[in-house]
Amino acid sequence: MKERTTTLAAAIILVGACQAHALFVDSNSIVQDGIQYYIDTDKSLYDLGDNVQMLYTVTNLQSQQVTFHFGQSPEWNFWVEKGGEEVWSAVKGWWTEVTSFTLQPAESKDFSYTWNMRDDNDELVGTGVYTVIGGLWSPTGGYEHTEVTVPITIVPEPSSGAMLLAGLIILLKRRSS
Repeated sequence: MKERTTTLAAAIILVGACQAHALFVDSNSIVQDGIQYYIDTDKSLYDLGDNVQMLYTVTNLQSQQVTFHFGQSPEWNFWVEKGGEEVWSAVKGWWTEVTSFTLQPAESKDFSYTWNMRDDNDELVGTGVYTVIGGLWSPTGGYEHTEVTVPITIVPEPSSGAMLLAGLIILLKRRSS
């Protein structure tokens, strides 16, 4: 009987935790006026030259439907910063087409984009820590976003690191000879 009670209690805790997780707000999301804004990337550590898959999700946490109106298209944007300075942006300007979408209660809408690690001048970025940002434009079409961020780290590609290590070993061997 004791095992059964323990198993039942564990199951209730697990189900409760799973339900709570649906509304859990972590460092990649914010909740504003009953709407959750969330961003993520396909991983947090990238080799230089990898593609970065970005996902921005808007979820209606309210009990009634919500309609978003935008004074421009596209209604979303992704951009990347390093040290507070913008390195790259998916949208380079905006259009005056008015757009909108409606979310029912508990419904989500995803926006995704792939960044090829090139800056706005089409140069490959360097290694380091970057901030990936996703956001929706303001309803008036202004440059205001409901933005959420996630950090990523870009490291040298493994073959470059291996070549550097091999070169260092060769130098050390020559020096000791």
